[in-house]
Amino acid sequence: MTSENPVVKRRSRQPVNWIWPLVAIALFVIGALNVVEYFDLRAQSYETIRQQEATDVIAEAYQFHRIIDRAERAAEKLAQAISDGRIPMESYNQALSDLVQSDELFYGGAIAFAPYAYKPQVELYAPYFAKKNDSLEFMQIEDSYDYTLPQHTWFAAAMNSGSRWSDPYFDDSLGDILMTTYSAVFYRDGPEGVKEAIGVVTIDISIDDIGHIVQALDYGSKGYAEVVTADGAYLFSPKKERVLEDESILSPARWNDDEGLQRLREHLLDGSSGVVEL
Repeated sequence: MTSENPVVKRRSRQPVNWIWPLVAIALFVIGALNVVEYFDLRAQSYETIRQQEATDVIAEAYQFHRIIDRAERAAEKLAQAISDGRIPMESYNQALSDLVQSDELFYGGAIAFAPYAYKPQVELYAPYFAKKNDSLEFMQIEDSYDYTLPQHTWFAAAMNSGSRWSDPYFDDSLGDILMTTYSAVFYRDGPEGVKEAIGVVTIDISIDDIGHIVQALDYGSKGYAEVVTADGAYLFSPKKERVLEDESILSPARWNDDEGLQRLREHLLDGSSGVVEL
């Protein structure tokens, strides 16, 4: 190459992949991009392009984080108000209705109590509101099923492990949609002042709506994004079968035997953030 830097067009055969954890408890966005297909060495170096792509992807990841964070903050705010006793029991339904209607992203929401935690004479109590056909519909979840059973992870896993996003699941009670749920735990003072988890405030988001958000972001002309829970379950992927078939991004089979992909998987397992080049 001469000192005059003639135009050199060169194909980038190895993609550069980014991983950026968005929500500490539950969500990651993974973008895999071909950083540049052709570039002009007279204008800028490959390294400059690579660094700019990394900056752009991280910015888009934060944008997704800000959108999803609305659900977390709203659920946690109501859960804290219940924990503090700032909302009387007779106002729970109104507070929940207001919560669900406060953001167009929110599909539905519940206040679900552990057995006999609502009232000593009431085993289960879980009011639920959902948007359907331009209106707000109401139901008591306990009239449809026992939400405390282990398979209903939006309640059981949150009560055992703390506030979290659920794996995708199909709701056939009101919405008939594939969705994920953020569950914020609320508490009361137990024996000797120890906090005791007594229920969750939930916000449901449609998986299709998550897909619309991700697809609206700019991950580059060759880029894509996947959203997964902390347990590795897919919430969104351009390959929809990964969501529908309950695949895990942490499965070794997902990464084949490629050394670089295995390194990316290790970052996922560690919950670390940054840029991984393959």
